Amino acid sequence: LKVLIVGDSFAEALGAGLRSKEAETGLKFFLRGEKATFIPEWAGPKRGVAGMIASLKPDVVLIALGGNELSMTTPDIRGPKVKELAKLMGSTPCVWVAPPLWGNKDNGLLAVIRDNSLPCRYYDSTKLAPDLPRGSDKIHPTAEGQKKWADYVLGWLKNERDASAATFT
Repeated sequence: LKVLIVGDSFAEALGAGLRSKEAETGLKFFLRGEKATFIPEWAGPKRGVAGMIASLKPDVVLIALGGNELSMTTPDIRGPKVKELAKLMGSTPCVWVAPPLWGNKDNGLLAVIRDNSLPCRYYDSTKLAPDLPRGSDKIHPTAEGQKKWADYVLGWLKNERDASAATFT
């Protein structure tokens, strides 16, 4: 199976953890992340998400975005852009992997993402956040943290996937 990961620095962190699992899982991970990016950038034509999906033909897309917007005072304005990005997935199964919170309170963005990301599924990373090893910035996961996060996401995908289906469902 081919897995495309798109998003910000958290996508890069998750992607690094997932890539370390390629040999043991037999999955192929394609990372298209960029630091300091925001949901609207990925929802529009600037990042070329629709083209990535058309050329790579992934079996599933993981979207890891939102970490840079956790300090917004009006996160609800992101709802339409979350919907727009989710629509770019077309018929490709997708999961929006929420950023693992770090010490600050959720500003409501995670609910905005959860409520607007259909047809994508929503994976809440906050349950692992207290135990996620963080780097010197106290925000981004260390290499160990990246692998731990990847293990959680892979376990969730395995449990949630319909293994009897011919394609990823």
